[in-house]
Amino acid sequence: MKQWEGRFLVVYFWATWCKPCRHEVPELVALHNNEAFRSKDAEIVGIAIDNADSVARFAKDYDIGYPLVVGGDEAMRVSKELGNHIGGLPFTVVIDRQGRVVHTLLGETEKGTLRGLIEPLLEEESPKT
Repeated sequence: MKQWEGRFLVVYFWATWCKPCRHEVPELVALHNNEAFRSKDAEIVGIAIDNADSVARFAKDYDIGYPLVVGGDEAMRVSKELGNHIGGLPFTVVIDRQGRVVHTLLGETEKGTLRGLIEPLLEEESPKT
């Protein structure tokens, strides 16, 4: 996570076998590809609770361009530290440029929910210069 320090982050804990995750990933891909989002020095990081081969196939099939990390027990421990006390997926964490968790979402959300949460935050914050 150090490599993204100082950036606005959307951290997405997911798995290829998770049906709600499969529904949400296209929205994350669209958000990542949105120039307005990227111009705000924001990044999406996907942390897969899965195996590397399945994640690689999934990433290719869904044309995922944002960074992906493959994890297991350690990744679940991190998600719990960030507020996922029941260990469910998907779990989304919005982190501001100061490294503070500003929103968490557990389970599948309606389309547009994430964008609605982060757009006002991106307008409030300005990237480091």
